Parts: sequence; C-alpha cells; structure tokens
Amino acid sequence: VAYPLGNLAIKMLDEYLNNIQSLGFSPKIKGTSFKLIRWIPPIRGLVLNVNGACKGNPGLCGGGACIRDSEGILLLTFAHFYGFGTSLVAEVRSV
Repeated sequence: VAYPLGNLAIKMLDEYLNNIQSLGFSPKIKGTSFKLIRWIPPIRGLVLNVNGACKGNPGLCGGGACIRDSEGILLLTFAHFYGFGTSLVAEVRSV
C-alpha cells in the first residue's frame, strides 16, 4: 500500500502560495527541488517511526514518534519538547 502524497503535497503548496499572493504577500521560496519519499507499511504487525531534532547542537530539542499498522492506519503519535540537549539525546528520547 503506497499513498501518492507527493503530487498532492505539491498541489497543496501551489494553492497555498496562490492564496498568500492574493493577499498581497510575496513569499520567498528557498530551494527548487523536492525529494519524494514514501512510507511502506510492514507486511504484518506494527511499525514505529521516530525522529528527534535540535536547533543547534547542542540546542533546544524535541522529538516525536508514530505507530502504524500494516494497513497504514495511525494508531498512536506523540511530540515532545525536551529542552536543551544534543541531537543524539533528542533521537534517543524519541524512542
């Protein structure tokens, strides 16, 4: 089961930019390329995806995770601010 979110995300971004511009704003977009990725569910059982990040290293950090089943249904999520730390601490605490 794969979800074709890449095209949807690009379409939504285009609509968002048009709406912002119609209000008189001129946003500057950094970067001109996208890397499309996809999530592949497990054949059976559950999968845990985690991520932690810092603004600076060390710096303010946080992380989060989600658990999905083999149908891609989201069962549980969390996000948390960890305070001051390193990227390694943020990644480990997210698990």
